[in-house]
Amino acid sequence: MKHYRLMGILLLLENNAVMTASQLAEHFEVSVRTIYRDIDVLSEAGYGIVTESGKGGGISLMYSKRLRLSAMDEKELFQVAQKFATKDPDDLHAQNIALKIRSQLPKEAQVVFDKLTESTLIDHSNWQGKILNNDEVEFLIQEGIIKSLKIVIDYTSGTGFSTNRIVWPLGIVRKINQAYLVAFCEKRKEIRTFKIDKISRIDLSQTSYTFEGTFDLKKYWGDATGNYSKNNSLPTKPRVVSDGEPHYPVKLRCAETSLIHLSGFKLLEICADGSFVFDYISRDIALSQIFGIGEQIIVISPSELREDIIKKAKYILEHYSME
Repeated sequence: MKHYRLMGILLLLENNAVMTASQLAEHFEVSVRTIYRDIDVLSEAGYGIVTESGKGGGISLMYSKRLRLSAMDEKELFQVAQKFATKDPDDLHAQNIALKIRSQLPKEAQVVFDKLTESTLIDHSNWQGKILNNDEVEFLIQEGIIKSLKIVIDYTSGTGFSTNRIVWPLGIVRKINQAYLVAFCEKRKEIRTFKIDKISRIDLSQTSYTFEGTFDLKKYWGDATGNYSKNNSLPTKPRVVSDGEPHYPVKLRCAETSLIHLSGFKLLEICADGSFVFDYISRDIALSQIFGIGEQIIVISPSELREDIIKKAKYILEHYSME
């Protein structure tokens, strides 16, 4: 994995005064051309890489930019080990690179590295079995940010539909166990937030972009999260269904905690008794969506949907009651 190799190059240059591209290529089992591309990425990222041609020349790291592992405290060494310890049964190449990074760590960090490797398992699949490698996705996003290159993604929205987007990557936000891409979307003509684990395909284009003005990621994220509750609350007025659109109105009562599950559907009516009418598009979609959060929603009408929910609930209860 490329980000392991980049960190490995920095660690090798930290511990060696100078190294040739051939030595680095042999160490990481890649071509010399790949090493030079990696050096370009590190240089553009702000690392002080020095290259000198001729006899006695090579690649080195400016002293002011050195990681100085020997000067790191216990917590810092732990974090380095924690970041690169890996136990990925499907990626032997990544394991090999991780071990080479380990060899550059001080002895005390190697002990931590070994313990974390044995106690950390990487599983890139979701529960539907689709293989996702968020590390590779994030690295391509970061490369796009560094080089100001557009990226092309296939993105699955909250409604389950996959769309192709061309976006300008502006930042990555990690929140607990989830990562988000913040980017200008050419389709929507605005800055949007994309969950990285919903990106099923990503390609780095060779087309550059120029973002007018300045972009403050911290401010954008603060504004976005500050408006989260407001954006996921019920609309203040009904939305009209156009002629020819799929249409399946459902009258329901719902708990406040379920509002986020309703935000993807059109509100058709706000009733005087405190209930709402939403357009669930079809009977099947309504059953699937509402049954999944049944304890938070009570369907008032149509009666056929109420009967579907009762029938499905009885079917599940009967199966769980069987010995």
